[in-house]
Amino acid sequence: MAPPTTPKAAPAPRPFKPESPEARHSRVSEMQPPEPMDVKPKRKSLFLRLWPSKPQEPVYLGSSNPERGIEAARRYVKEGVLDKRYAGAASRATALICALPIAIYLSWELYQRRFNGKERKRVAQLPTEDSP
Repeated sequence: MAPPTTPKAAPAPRPFKPESPEARHSRVSEMQPPEPMDVKPKRKSLFLRLWPSKPQEPVYLGSSNPERGIEAARRYVKEGVLDKRYAGAASRATALICALPIAIYLSWELYQRRFNGKERKRVAQLPTEDSP
């Protein structure tokens, strides 16, 4: 049998010595930025490859003269006809106002069919003379 061993005492802790701020140094200044790896350029998405976007043209904000706008509003009230330059914007706004409720309703119906188990309405067949 081996003789019993006595446990060794832990070493005494070192006394605390505060450092002066000048003696401290920061490792941040020593750190170097990582060297760039050979990175391939990011590929454009399929959408952008099929339909490349045009650079946006500067937006014309119009005249800074508010009296012209007031005069145009009065002319519209009197004559009831907008300037021909507004025709495109007016037709887009009208199409949006007409299409948005239809799109919302149809999407809600499709959502209910897909997730809530609602079934499509079936049209009843009228009895014919051949079948009783």
